[in-house]
Amino acid sequence: EVADLKGQVEADAKADAEERAAEKAAKKQVASVPKELGAYYLRGGKLEAIKQIDSKLVTDKKRSILKAISPIPLVPGKATVEIDGEHAALITAENRPEFYFRIEAYEHFEIIRLKPSKKMARIAWNVSILDIKQDRLVDEVMDKMESFKKQEEDGLYKMWPQKPLEPGEYAIVQYTEGKLDPQLWDFRIQ
Repeated sequence: EVADLKGQVEADAKADAEERAAEKAAKKQVASVPKELGAYYLRGGKLEAIKQIDSKLVTDKKRSILKAISPIPLVPGKATVEIDGEHAALITAENRPEFYFRIEAYEHFEIIRLKPSKKMARIAWNVSILDIKQDRLVDEVMDKMESFKKQEEDGLYKMWPQKPLEPGEYAIVQYTEGKLDPQLWDFRIQ
C-alpha cells in the first residue's frame, strides 16, 4: 500500500508540473500576440499575421465593394458575398488550425467554408436583402464550421475548429448580424 501511495503521489506531482508548464506556455503565447487589431495564425508555435481581404456584394446587376464606412444602396433581393481569387494565400496542412483575434469591440466571428464561384472568385455566403425601410437589412446564410472560442484577455480571442476541417477554402469572418460589414481573412487547407 505504501508503494502504491508513493507512486500515486509521484504521478500527481508529475501531472501538476506538466499542467503548470502548459499554462506558462499558453501565457507566453498570449503575450506574443501583437497589439495590432487583426487575425493571427499559429503555425509551429509561431504567430503569423493573416492579411485581411476585401469582399464584394454580387447581385445580378452589379458588384459593390463592401465597406462599413459607406452604406451600399440596396434593393430587396438575393445576392452573394464573394472574395476575388480561386485560392487563399495562406496554406496549411493542419486540419485543426488555431487562430488569435485582436478586436476593438466584440462582434461575431466564425470559421466558414467558401464555395467556388464561376468568376475566378469564392462565395463566402448567400444574402437575402429584406425590407430596408423596416431596418431588416439582411438575412445571411453562412456555412459555419463548429469552433471553440476562448477569450484570453480584453479584446483577444483564440479560436479553433471543434472537428478536423476537410481540405478546401475557408475564411475567418468577423461580422455584425444584419449588417453587411464583414471583415474576412482567408486560408486553405491542403
